[in-house]
Amino acid sequence: MSGVSSGIKVVFVGSALSGKTTVVRKMLGVSQDTDNYIATIGVEVHPIKVRCDTFNIWDCAGQTALGGLRDGYYIGANIVFVFPNISQETYEKIRDEDNCSLSSNDLYRDQEDWVKDVKRVVPRHCKIIKLKSEDLDSLKTTIENCLKSHHLKLKN
Repeated sequence: MSGVSSGIKVVFVGSALSGKTTVVRKMLGVSQDTDNYIATIGVEVHPIKVRCDTFNIWDCAGQTALGGLRDGYYIGANIVFVFPNISQETYEKIRDEDNCSLSSNDLYRDQEDWVKDVKRVVPRHCKIIKLKSEDLDSLKTTIENCLKSHHLKLKN
């Protein structure tokens, strides 16, 4: 995390395999090896420039066992994006193809549970946005539009 610069703190939370890291990589223009899933351990922070602002994207692990420090990752957040759970159909496909060993707790924690978890820690002015789509390109576009909108609000 030594590359973290001052800027607007944006936190990505959600269950395992919900696409958080994939969306970050798409935003960075980095390809992702979809054949070799590697879970985020703890958090990864990526600075992303939108116009003149730097948004530090905190990509938090979704697995229950890897979330012990999660509250600390939420502190100081300006925006939190709560990713939707993957569908049962998507899970079964992943499980069958990749011999996935994630528990149902890792995959199906309700979005409202994530929101409650975040609200315990973040200040009232923090914007919490529940994302709706499983389509990762759609999620990327939604997030980028929200960041651009936040950029404009900061300047006014």
